[in-house]
Formats: sequence, structure tokens, C-alpha cells
Amino acid sequence: MELERQNTKKKELTKSLLLLTLIVVSGSFQYGYNLWMVNDPDSLQQDFQNITYEKDKAKVGPNGNILMFLLAVTIAIFPIGALVGSLLIGLLVDRFGRKRTLLINDLLAIFSAICLGCSDVVNSHGFTIFARFGTGMCSGIFDGVVPMYLGEISPVNWRGCINILSMLFVLIGLMVNMICGHPQLLWLKKGKPIVMSFTAFVALLQLLLLLPFPESPRYLLIQKKNEEEARQALKKLRDQDDVEEEMEEIRQEYHYEREEKQINVSKLLCFKSLRRQLLCIVILKAGQELSGINAAYFYMREIFLSTGAGEHNSWYSHFSTACFLIFSQAFAMYVIDSWGRRFLLLVGFGSCSILCILLTMTIQLKDTISWMPYINMCFGILLVGAHMFGPNLVPNLMITELFLQSSRSSAYAIGGCVRWFFNFLNGFTILHVYNQIGTYIFLVYFPFSAGCFLYILKFVPETKKKTFLEIRRLMEMHIAKEKLVKAAVQ
Repeated sequence: MELERQNTKKKELTKSLLLLTLIVVSGSFQYGYNLWMVNDPDSLQQDFQNITYEKDKAKVGPNGNILMFLLAVTIAIFPIGALVGSLLIGLLVDRFGRKRTLLINDLLAIFSAICLGCSDVVNSHGFTIFARFGTGMCSGIFDGVVPMYLGEISPVNWRGCINILSMLFVLIGLMVNMICGHPQLLWLKKGKPIVMSFTAFVALLQLLLLLPFPESPRYLLIQKKNEEEARQALKKLRDQDDVEEEMEEIRQEYHYEREEKQINVSKLLCFKSLRRQLLCIVILKAGQELSGINAAYFYMREIFLSTGAGEHNSWYSHFSTACFLIFSQAFAMYVIDSWGRRFLLLVGFGSCSILCILLTMTIQLKDTISWMPYINMCFGILLVGAHMFGPNLVPNLMITELFLQSSRSSAYAIGGCVRWFFNFLNGFTILHVYNQIGTYIFLVYFPFSAGCFLYILKFVPETKKKTFLEIRRLMEMHIAKEKLVKAAVQ
């Protein structure tokens, strides 16, 4: 029986689905590439910004306050753009569909990448801020639409693995930009516009390759009410003619949620029967940014320098950390459909909680014990790995699984807004917090990680290998049981 189930699982991963998945995750590659370029202080983008501001320093006078303000706005505009992009997700995917939204976003990505590449020529703060805002908006849309599309076209047994593949390509994009930003290559100033606008080529390639592939069958049947087109899309994705079993499952979801109709963001915030799912997503997306990952990134450089490795070798610490993260994500991709989403979340948030405490304790000893900086380095890398293993991977997948078709896009919009708001808040305040409390900064994040761990332990169900309708009924059973327990206690 087990052998038959495994064979069935292998048959479900068809060549068409695999090829479409690889094309779609190129959007995640663009997101990862841009994320490193605009946020890392040692990257080409930040170096370019410093050069630009030095050129224009005379225009703002000897007082550097205006200069620092413009630099802060330039850095902060990326998450603000991503937040705006997240708000647009619901409108775009419900009106144009998942595939067409990716195509529209590719056009926007090409335009913003070209603008970013031309910033060196234009040499204007306003133009650079505009380009970074566009890049952030594209990243916010990719961050939501890619996992949504993949979650809807994936077979039940492969949904987790395929969804995590998108996050793996985020890291690959990050590493490619990291390689382009190697210190020994920074003297190639003429190549900077090409490096900064590289995602335009990736977006153009995705735009051309994605055109012949079908729209999400669930979107076609449930939202567009086009059953025949949905059937043809399923046949193409599954490489077989007999898709009636899966069509029937989609029909059941359509009839089940017909009373809900289309739920926009404002309706979802007030929709009582989906309150538990929405609270779950808000907590997971907030925990994604408040697990201690930002403090680890911020402090990793100082930890590395305390080992005596030298400033010129800091790039290698970032690169080796990224390699470890790819390994941890590849392992998570292998086990998520067998170990489950809940297990990865518990391991991730639990490990982040413990490592925040251990880092706070050991950092105090780095100046008194010669080998302690190496322990700190290991703890920092493990914290980043724990974040990638669960808190960074699973929340987007949980949005896909906890919400049905009528409310999924609005849930992604809300989840994206929560994530990018806290990302902006972290980036805006972390330096000020560090100046006040120093190495105790990890204690600020400990209660958030621990709180997320306890919430998941008590309220988040396991969703592996279940259809969307089965997950909805499972959530309703959990809520009903809790009401019975409360009534019994009272």
C-alpha cells in the first residue's frame, strides 16, 4: 500500500508542472537578488549609493543632516514599496489571475530594473528613490503571487516541497548578487549598471517562457466559473486526460464557499468565521520578522570581526552563511511533506528563542575568552539557519492552505503588509535600539519567538497532505472543540 502511494506521488510531479514551477520561481530569484542588493551594506547597491551621495555632497552643504536623511529614505523606501506591492496583490490576482499578474509584474520589474541601472547616469537622489520604490513594489508582489500560484497548481503531496522551492530561489538570487558584489570586482564601475539591472533580463525571460502555460485551474473554475478551461489547464499540468477526481475536489470547494463570495481585505478583517486563520497568519508573518533574524544579520559582521579574520574577509562569512542557508532550505524542502509544516515552525521558532538567549550570554564573554567569538559565530549562523528552516519558509505556505479561493488573495495582502511593516520597523529602529542596549538586543526578540512557539503549539494544526477543504474543516473542528472546552470550564 505504501509503495502504491509513493508511486502515485511520483506520477503527480509531471514534466509540465516541474517546468512551470522553475519558470515561476524565477520571480523569487528576482526578489532575492534585489533584496540583497538594496539592503546589504557591503553590496554593490549600497556602495553605489555612497558614491552618489559623495558626488552630490556639495549640493547639500557642510551639514550632513540632509544627506543622512536622504540616505535613510533611500534605504527605507524598499520595504515601503514592498508594502504597497502587497496591498495590490488582492486587486491584481482576482482581476487578472495569478499568471497574468506575474506577467504584469515582469513588465514593472523590467522598467524598475532599467531605472535602477540608469541611476548612476542620472545621478539624482529622487530618481534613485523612485527606482528603489519600484523594485520594492515588484518584490512585494513576487513575494505573494509566486507562492500563491505554486500552491494552487501543486498536487497535495507535493505542495510543501514546490512552495519551498520558491524560497530556495530567493537565496540563489541573493547569492548571485553577493558574488557580483565581491570586493575584488567592485573596481569594475562600468559594469555596475548591468549588475543593478540584471533582473530585467530575468523578468524578460520569465515573461516569454510563461506565456504558453495555463492559469491556475482553481482560479478558472471557482472565480471565473470556466469549467472547461480549468479542465484543460489541469490536463496540461498533470500530463493526462483523466483529471475528474481533482476537478471534483475543486467543485466541492466552490460549492462549500459559495456563500462567502469574493472577500476583499476590509471584509476579511471583519469576517468572524475566518478570524482564527487571520490571527494565525498575522502572528506567523510578524514572527517571521521578529524572530531575531535582523539582529543576527546586524551583529554578524561584528561577531566575525571579533574572531580576528579581518575586514577584507567579511564577504566570505556572508557567503558561507548563505551556503549553509541553502543547505537548510534544501533539507526543509525534502522533509516538509513528511514531517509537516507545524513541526518545522516549532523547531524554527523554538531554536530561535533558545539561540537568542545563548547569544546574549556568550557575546558578553567574547572579550574575556579567546575562543568565544567562534562560538558566537556558530550560534549566529544557527539562528539564521533556524529562521530559514521554519519561520521564513512556512508562513506563505500556510496562507495558501488556511484560506480558500475567495479569501486567499486578501489573506496574502494582509500577510504581506504585516511582514513588510515589521521589516521596515526593524530596519528603522534596530540601530537606535542597539545604541541603547548594545549586545542585549537579542533579548528584545526572545519573547516574540517564544510567544510564536507557544501559539503554534496550542492553536496551529498540521496541514500536510490535506486538501484545502479538509484543512478548512479541520480548523472548524479545532474552533468547535475550544468552544466546548470553554463552555465546560464555565
